[in-house]
Amino acid sequence: MSLYGVRTVLHVSGAAIGVGAAAASDSVFLSAIRNRRVSDDQYVLIRATAHVVLAGLALLVLTGVALLLHNVAIWEVLHFQAKMTAVVVLMANGVVFHATVIPMLGRHRHETLPERMLTSKQWLFALTGSVSGVSWLAALVLAVVGEMGLSYLMLMVIYLLLVAGGAVVGYLLLSHLIFRPGGAHEGRGGAGRGGARGEEVEPGPADACSGQFRRVRSPGDPTS
Repeated sequence: MSLYGVRTVLHVSGAAIGVGAAAASDSVFLSAIRNRRVSDDQYVLIRATAHVVLAGLALLVLTGVALLLHNVAIWEVLHFQAKMTAVVVLMANGVVFHATVIPMLGRHRHETLPERMLTSKQWLFALTGSVSGVSWLAALVLAVVGEMGLSYLMLMVIYLLLVAGGAVVGYLLLSHLIFRPGGAHEGRGGAGRGGARGEEVEPGPADACSGQFRRVRSPGDPTS
């Protein structure tokens, strides 16, 4: 295999590494957010996969520059321009993620993640996740498929539409499946606040003001 071929293989490998690591990082991150708690193992895994993402990005950038130096005319190829644009966006997105999201998770390890903070960060989570997923897939597809017969402007329009669509879907997912009232974080099995269906929950004598519930009375029980 020629030196150019080796650089091309490494270039595609960098994109593939980034896609896999980003998917793993997002999975662990969503699991921690859904459970409202970040364990040591989850935090270590998120940081580790984030470093793998950076390694894939570095490999993608370095081999891209090597390909460009080998053949300057490649810069005139539209899919190469679009791919490197996605790489630049990935770099900016990585700076935001490492500067905001990871420190936030580190500050709240071993404690319940504040509801207000999670709610206020929904758009940040949705947008950074969408940018990461769409950009990595775009870089991988453009690196493997190559020329697609589309102008740079058309490729960027498609890219931006996918990012915007992914952000909206991510926001709705977070809002309705993770942050919705009465969701999994407020009690498991549907009995977090009201007990079993059909039962009336009353405060115990010593807990009427504290909001804690001790005594459960079903509709068929005699009134005391």
